Amino acid sequence: MYIRTINDYVKAGKDDNLFQRWSDILDKVIKAQRRGETKDFRAYLEFSDGLFTKGAIYISDSKSWFAQTDNFTLQYDSVPKAVFPAVDLSAVGAKDTIIIKGTSGVFLPLASLWKGRRAH
Repeated sequence: MYIRTINDYVKAGKDDNLFQRWSDILDKVIKAQRRGETKDFRAYLEFSDGLFTKGAIYISDSKSWFAQTDNFTLQYDSVPKAVFPAVDLSAVGAKDTIIIKGTSGVFLPLASLWKGRRAH
């Protein structure tokens, strides 16, 4: 999964600074886990791969959420997060699509949680 995420990052042509930030955060995620645990590591890689290749912040069998922007920052305080100052979100399911325009917020990939600030 790690190699695939890196390969997909390169294919997506993202900025080198973003890669360095992502790598630094991944290192913090690894260090924050208890020895022998890999859940957060795997979750962060899955989130990252979806974000880099599809603009997805959340992917499941029943629905996926997409951020319609490349304007985001990856941050870490006690947990990793993706901060979107302005974004249109779309949720795509088997039979329906929802679009939230003009919002901003923070996505917490280890909790699969969006904390939005506003929407139009």
